[in-house]
Amino acid sequence: MSRLLRGRWFFLAAVVCVLGGAAWCAADIKKNALFGMFFMGIGFLLLVLGTACCCSAKTGRILRRCLLWACVLLLCGFGVLEGFVIEGSRGQVDGTPDVIIVPGAALRADGTPGEALTSRLLTALEQLEQYPESVVVVSGGQGSDEPLSEAQSMSQWLETQGIAETRIILESASQSTSQNFSYSLDLLENMGYDLDTTRILIVSSDYHLFRAKLLAERRCTLVSTLGVPAVSLFQSVYNYVREPFAVVKELLLQ
Repeated sequence: MSRLLRGRWFFLAAVVCVLGGAAWCAADIKKNALFGMFFMGIGFLLLVLGTACCCSAKTGRILRRCLLWACVLLLCGFGVLEGFVIEGSRGQVDGTPDVIIVPGAALRADGTPGEALTSRLLTALEQLEQYPESVVVVSGGQGSDEPLSEAQSMSQWLETQGIAETRIILESASQSTSQNFSYSLDLLENMGYDLDTTRILIVSSDYHLFRAKLLAERRCTLVSTLGVPAVSLFQSVYNYVREPFAVVKELLLQ
């Protein structure tokens, strides 16, 4: 009887996690899909545990062992991906960049760059001042809660810092990291850049560099990266824990 009762509690918890995850995804697919998928995954594990509790002792033992090994494999996979993310965060500029790409991030309510985006722009500005022949692609569309596109906001910020408008290329349609690079590289090709010989420097948050370089190197040969640390320790931990899931999502969708 107690085994059946435990099973019912696991089933109830599984339903809550699955419904909560689905609702989270539906609320804002761009920002919360990863968390929704995480909760639905927890729900699936709880469902297996509930089934194990309701089965015979032998069947339940087999299911619990399978679940244990699945968790071990998932943790190992997460650890490997986290290692790649951490290693990729150590960016380095290789040679003089022809093009600097800055992917967008959230804006403030007044349309100016938020903290994370301002940090990226400050680093990009240093590179633009160091390499006066380089141009910059500012990439980012307009979110549902943003008064203008992230690319427009970045362009305006750079111009106020003295960067000539002729050195700034706007990509204002992208809504994801993969689109940031796909659309930006399309623009460069249409402008006559040879992606096999053009030196590209990606300036982004440090946790983001592995995924960004992975996407860019699908079409480019000479890619280097330069990372910007998070504005707080909490934000840094949050970003690094989240990023392996984002890498998996990127790989699965491409």
